[in-house]
Amino acid sequence: MKFVDMSNVAWDSKEVIFAGLNNCHGIVYATTAGLYAYHAAIAYTNSYNQNGKNKIAAFINFITGHARYKGATPVGLYGLCPKSRPIDDADGELRQTAEGIGYKGTISTGRWDTVALGWGSTWVVVTRGIGQTITATIERYETVNDGAKGTVANADPLDQKMATNEGTLAPMAQTGVYAQTNAGTRIDFTDWGQLLLPATKSYQPPKILTRDQRFGRLV
Repeated sequence: MKFVDMSNVAWDSKEVIFAGLNNCHGIVYATTAGLYAYHAAIAYTNSYNQNGKNKIAAFINFITGHARYKGATPVGLYGLCPKSRPIDDADGELRQTAEGIGYKGTISTGRWDTVALGWGSTWVVVTRGIGQTITATIERYETVNDGAKGTVANADPLDQKMATNEGTLAPMAQTGVYAQTNAGTRIDFTDWGQLLLPATKSYQPPKILTRDQRFGRLV
C-alpha cells in the first residue's frame, strides 16, 4: 500500500491511497502488474498549466521507465476528483497520460461534490483485486484521518518519487504516513454500477445518481 501525497508518483501491486483530494486529482493507471498513481495538485488559477503538463510528463516517464511496465497488460486508466477541479483540466490530464503511454482503452472518471456531501476533503482508496478488478471508495477525509500526519523513510525509492515542475522525477527520502481512525460511511464506486468496471466487462452508459454526484468515462 502506498500513500500518494501531492505531486507524488507511485507504484504498488495492490492499493494506493490519496489522503486528501480536495481540489486535487487522483490518477491511476492499472495493469496486470499493479497500480501506477499520481496525485495532481490544484493551482489557484489553472491546474493544467505548463507546470501541470510537465508533471504529467514526469508521471508518464515514471510509468514507462518502471521495472514492471514492460510485459504487463493494461487494465484501465482512472481519474478521481471533486467537481471543484475544472473538468477541462482533469480531462486534459487523463488524455495526456493516455497519449503518453499509448493507452487506447477506456478512461473511467469519478467526480463528486464535497460541498453537497458536507466534506472538507476526501480520502480515496483504489484497490486492485482478484481477477484484475479495480475498485475505489471515497470517504470524508476528516472522519478517516484525525489530522495526524508524519513521515517515514521511503522503503521503496524506485516505486515512489516526486514529479517536479520541470518534468523530472526527484527521489524521496521520506514519504507521508497518516493516522487512520474508524472509517465513516464509504461511498463505493463499484456499488454505483458503472464507474470502475473489470476489464472483462463492456462499458455501459452511466446513470445519474443525483445532480451533484456523477461518474462516466472519456471517449
